[in-house]
Amino acid sequence: DDTIEQAPDGGAHHTWMVEPGDHFWSIAEQTRHLAPVDATLRDHWHTLIELNRDRLPDRNNPDLILPGMQLRLR
Repeated sequence: DDTIEQAPDGGAHHTWMVEPGDHFWSIAEQTRHLAPVDATLRDHWHTLIELNRDRLPDRNNPDLILPGMQLRLR
């Protein structure tokens, strides 16, 4: 689910807890409301991957996300 967590600087970060069957495209579809108005779904999908590359088990394989991972949405 899309949740909001408190950032160390006092701001809010939107995050997504990965569930079985999730993938970046499905997450992008469900969180498109967080993308800039002029962004396409593909742009948002790509942004989500880049925001989370450092959290991936294999930085070069964005198709590999695991249940329980917490991904940044912004």
